[in-house]
Amino acid sequence: MAKVPTIEDFQKILNAIASALMTKVESELKGKPWTAAYLDVRGSAIGTSALEKFRIELPDGSVIATLGPPYETGQMLLKAWKIKDKVFPDKWYGIKVVIYPGGKCQTEFNYDSKCVSDPNFFDFPKDEK
Repeated sequence: MAKVPTIEDFQKILNAIASALMTKVESELKGKPWTAAYLDVRGSAIGTSALEKFRIELPDGSVIATLGPPYETGQMLLKAWKIKDKVFPDKWYGIKVVIYPGGKCQTEFNYDSKCVSDPNFFDFPKDEK
């Protein structure tokens, strides 16, 4: 009999995603200061497609928007998407994992079933680096 996924299983996946994001930021910035980094992922209501973006915010307010997310987060996100509806009472369609220097992590969920269709999702900030 297959094990029913728990919130703890989901949390382990989130922790792994946050760790991969931290490694990517530290590798790319090589000690330069930053204020936050995030991976924003949005899926379709029928579950057949998803969009993602990775951004790093710098102390001067500019944003690095030209890097892709760490490769390994793809498989982690597939695992998270597979169990999310079994773990959470409310259906969500997007997740944003935000990390901060020092290791703090924050997660935001998007409950809008049309969030994947946001025409501004890939807009680049004015101060893109």
